[in-house]
Formats: sequence, structure tokens, C-alpha cells
Amino acid sequence: MKKEKLLSALVTLMLVSATLSAVAEESTDKQSTELNPVLVSAKKDVAEESTTKEPAYSRLAVPQSGEAGTQTITRKDIEAMHPKDMIDVIEQGLGVTATFQGRKNLNSFQIRGNGSLGLIIDGIYIPQTQSGRELANFPLEVVESVQIVRDPTMLTLGPVSAFTSTQGSPNGGFIVIKTRKPTKAETEVKASYGTYQTYSFNTYHGEKLGNSYFVADFNRYHTAGKDDWNNDASSSSLYLKGGYADEGLTSNLSLFYDTGSRNFQRGVTNTGAMSTSLWGYDPLKSLMLSFDINRLWDKAHITSFSYGFSKTWDDMHSDTTTAKGSTFPERDYLREFNLSHTIISDSGKNTLKFGNQTILWHTPTGELYYAGTERKEEVYGYYISDEQKVNDKLTFDASARIDRKHISKGIDKYNPSGTSTQAISDMWMNNATSYALGAAYKLDSVYKLSTRVAYSRQPADAFMSTVNNASLDPEVRFKYELGINADYSKNLHAGLTLFQHNIDDYKIVDHTVGTDPNIVNVYTAADVKQHGMELSLDGKLADRLKYYLSYSYIRSNNVSDNATMPHNVYSLRLTHNGKAFDTNLTLRTVDSYKNAIKATKNAPIVSLGGYTRVDLNFSKMLNPETKVTIYGRNITDQRYVSTYNSGYYYDVGAVYGVEWSKKF
Repeated sequence: MKKEKLLSALVTLMLVSATLSAVAEESTDKQSTELNPVLVSAKKDVAEESTTKEPAYSRLAVPQSGEAGTQTITRKDIEAMHPKDMIDVIEQGLGVTATFQGRKNLNSFQIRGNGSLGLIIDGIYIPQTQSGRELANFPLEVVESVQIVRDPTMLTLGPVSAFTSTQGSPNGGFIVIKTRKPTKAETEVKASYGTYQTYSFNTYHGEKLGNSYFVADFNRYHTAGKDDWNNDASSSSLYLKGGYADEGLTSNLSLFYDTGSRNFQRGVTNTGAMSTSLWGYDPLKSLMLSFDINRLWDKAHITSFSYGFSKTWDDMHSDTTTAKGSTFPERDYLREFNLSHTIISDSGKNTLKFGNQTILWHTPTGELYYAGTERKEEVYGYYISDEQKVNDKLTFDASARIDRKHISKGIDKYNPSGTSTQAISDMWMNNATSYALGAAYKLDSVYKLSTRVAYSRQPADAFMSTVNNASLDPEVRFKYELGINADYSKNLHAGLTLFQHNIDDYKIVDHTVGTDPNIVNVYTAADVKQHGMELSLDGKLADRLKYYLSYSYIRSNNVSDNATMPHNVYSLRLTHNGKAFDTNLTLRTVDSYKNAIKATKNAPIVSLGGYTRVDLNFSKMLNPETKVTIYGRNITDQRYVSTYNSGYYYDVGAVYGVEWSKKF
């Protein structure tokens, strides 16, 4: 009944939006095809803002009601932070926690507690099976912005349905990485050297020629790692991008290729013993190709098509300290097709989008914890979105999405004893459905309010192992969010979001069966309520001193869910642009949390998190084109850990280095 009522409200709002488009009194620029974003971060100058906003017809555009729950980290922010890699950048996202384990699927992110994050690079949806191994190697020099969308109800971005996952829970949000489009000729060379014989070299060139542009970037990275930790890595990558734009047509093409190797950091058990495993990937390679074209037929109609291909392949070796182990090849392929059409009203106040997203994923070899078992899944998504600007103050939006998931080849289903009961093949899952309503209201020149309400229904995947081999009901989520943005002055911009999630039949790990490395999670379901808030403050403390302060809080009424998430996360960034040199300090504090509330043979109950990390760097301009940076990461030498998987995987502690860069 609740679903039918929300669907009726959605249809009603869409009809009202279409009507209001014709009768609203206030006029807008008929030439406009873009909605100006209000970012959670501080006000950007005009040049920077123009490179981070998406045109209204883009499926990556966020409606005004979703802006309070969206954070944009710009290229200037990234340069000031001087992060090690993309993992460090995303970890600065409000409400985001990052986990690292020294084996197989190395890096992952959670949002608002234990919600997963979908990753989009150059418009391609990258599955966790690929990003966990390769995201750290994506070159920061080609990145224009990183957008953290904390609300998964932006239904044009990507599938709400779980994909390549054995848990079946829907995405909790999205990470959208946008790459650079040069507006002039620019060339930069960088070289750095640091702790553990770590060195990197990067050369970037971008140029705009009339209506066209192109980018070329080469990056080389190597680290010997810490003695006896087996955490050495190397990477060489090439990134190419080009595009064309005129009044009626825009198109972009990008290619990323990376090759190298990466060993798995050795874990330490709770007894203090270091693992004897010397596993790793050699080689470790990835390829990403994206293409998009947008045809502006007239001021009102725009058709968009995009294609993406990504591939990760490696040879995983499983040596030990006493013996040479076997080598297993892993191959992972994804293809994606997006087709959409946008209709913008003559007044420019109404934007209607509808489209299809098809994602085809295949690992013929099997991989990660299911090595040797072929897996093949397809998701067919259909969405519609409408945003209506009633007047200069009030905006409504509504959207709906259906994801149809087909498992051509799936992993075996296990009962709690670890015995295979069913091999999944040629099976359609029940449809995953989502509906969302939003509104934004500008009170005055300072305050802007927004609210979103959403419903989603996600069926449990057939291959989930469950307590007593029971069939689990679909997971149903009702999400409520209230946002407030306050733009007081250049010295203070504030953003606040309050959220409540009511989840029926939330999938929770009850226990595990099997032995390492063939461990199977056994799930149960519970009704869960989560609530929390996110606060951000940014601006200028002085003429040359900028700050960014954030705080996120979340609680759950479920004992297991509540224990396995950090309740409080604080972040502070100070950037001083001095006459003699520039300084940037980044501080991040994460509450402690548990890995589980039930101990197993391979995973005793342990404490994770509970640390404060401080990064600091100083930059000196030797001349207008040449800069030298001295950096320190984790300078208080915190040996924190974010996950336990047959052992702790500690941070390496304090690292220091120097970087030289020159622009031409």
C-alpha cells in the first residue's frame, strides 16, 4: 500500500510539474540548458564553477533538492591536500569511511555507516570488483573534480540494484569522478621521492584548438614498501582524452591504460603473529574506454548516448614465506550503454529526462573469493526524472527507476554447513524499484532549504547464504532527508543535512562458515532504523587563510549494524596561501567501531578505527612556473586499522617526501 501511494504521488507531481511549466509567472532565460549548482564547499570563482557543473541534460546532473547532500572536491582542493592517491581524496568526503585490507579486493568505501558507494569515472560505472584493485592507480593530474553524492536517490546516475555483490543491498550513494577539459594550452611535469623508496613521475599536456580539445597524461609510480610487509607496488599508466563541442553537438572520448604489479600487505593476527602469506598481483592491468555524444536538436530536445568499456586482469600468486604457491589468472570485463532524451520547456523551467542504462559484467575465470567460478550478470535500468522550477524560489523534482537484473552465471548457493545446494544459471531476479520526490526552496539571499523522500525495493539475490537456508524477503527502504544551505559571506558557508532511513528486511551477516580463503557469509534479515546528520563549514579565516570543517554522525537501532560503523567522523582542512610559501594541514578523526559482534574462527571480535590522522605539506614557488613541495602524511605516526580479515592491516605510519613540479 505504501508503494502504491508513493507511486501515485510521484505521477501526480510529474503532472503538476508539467502544468506549472505553462502557468508559472516568473520568466527565465530561454537559452538556458543548465541549472546552477550550490556546492557544499565554499563558493568557487566563475572559471572554476563552470568546469564542475553538469549541463541539465546530463544524466550526472544533480537536482537542486539533492545539492545539500552532495559535496564537490575540486582540482584546487586536491592540489592543496597533496594526497597520495584517489583513495585519500575520496576519504575526505563528508560521511565517507574508507577500508583497506591487504588482500584481493584492497580498497572500499562506505557512506552513512555501512552503505556501499557506486563509482563513476568519465561516465562509466566501475564495479567494486575492479575499483578495489585499480582505483589507487588513477592519475590525480587528470581529475577536474570528485563529487560525493551521499543520497542514492539521484536515479539517473547508476543502478540502485546491487551489482557484482553477493550481499544484495542497494547502493548508498555515488562517487562521480570528472576529468579535465582544457581551455588553453597547458603542460606540467612532476617528480617526487619519499619514504620507502617511493618515487613518481607525471607529465600532463592539454590543449584547446577551436571547438576541439585533447589531453595526454603519463604517470609512473613505484614503492619498495616497508621491510617484510610485502606491500611493494608499481604502476605505469597512460591517459588520453579528446572532445568536440559546438552549438548543436558535443562529444568526448577517453582512454585509460595501466600496467604494473601490487603485492598484498601481510596481516597481523590479534595474537601479534604476522601472516606467512606472500600473495600479490603480477601483472595487474586495467583498461577503461568511454565515449559520449550529445545531439542538441533544438533548444528543447537533446539526445545523449554513451558507451563504456572497462577491464581488469591480473595473475594472482599465492606464495608463502616457505614455499612457492600457485598462480591464478583473473579477468573482469564490463560494458555499459546509456541512451537518454531530455526535453527542456520553452521557458527553461522544466527539465524532463528519460533513458535506459544497460550494464554487462563478466568474469570468465572467476576472481577474488570465488576464483575458478565463472560469473556473468546483466542489469537493465530504466529511469525517468522531472525537475520543475516553479519560480525563482521554489523547485520540485520527481524520479523513478526500475532495474532488471539477470544472472547468466552465478556462484553456488551454500547452506550454513558450507555445502553447495544450488548453482545459479540463467536466472532473472525480481525487479528492483526506486521512487524519489524532492523540493528546494530559497528563503532569501542567504538560506536555501531542501527535502527528499524516497522509496526503494531490492530483492535478495538468489545466491545469498542464509540462516537455516531461509528465503529472505526483499529489502524495502524509506529515506527522508532535510537539507539547509546558508551562504553568509565569503568567510562562512554552512551546510547541514539530517536524514532518517527506515529499512525493512535489512541484510546482516549472522556468522561465517568455511575456512580462509573460502569463507562464506551467512545472512539474516532485520528491520533497522538509521538516523544521522552531516555538517560542513567553510570559508576564509583571513585574506590568505581558507578552512573546511566537517562532521558526520550516524546511529542505528540494530546492535550489529550500530557496532560495525563509526558513529562520529571529524575532518578539518586549513590552507594558507602565503607570500613566501603555501601551507596545507588536513586532520581527520574517526571513532572506533567493531568488525562484528559474533566471533568466528577466522575473525575474533576486534576494535577498528579510533584514530586521528594529520597530513601537512609546504609549497614554495621558486618562480611563477616552478614549485617545490615538502609533504608529510600521517605525521603523528598512527598505526590505525580499518578492517580485520584473518588479520589486522595496519597503516604504514608516517611518510615524508618532496615533489618538484614545473608548468610550461
